[in-house]
Amino acid sequence: MGPLLTSRFDRLTEVIAVTRETKSFPIGRNAKTGFLTTVKYAQSHPKTHVVERMPKPGRGDSK
Repeated sequence: MGPLLTSRFDRLTEVIAVTRETKSFPIGRNAKTGFLTTVKYAQSHPKTHVVERMPKPGRGDSK
């Protein structure tokens, strides 16, 4: 039969890795004004916009 425990464990870790929720999300920002924009718009205007990661509510480091 082979090592049944390792194959179950491998499948379990694959499922956990796929379903793991990130603690931040991408957001676009205008580099000149600082206003938030969509990621799609920021990617299409790389000279004036950047895409950055922002923590989800409750995940930031401010107290």
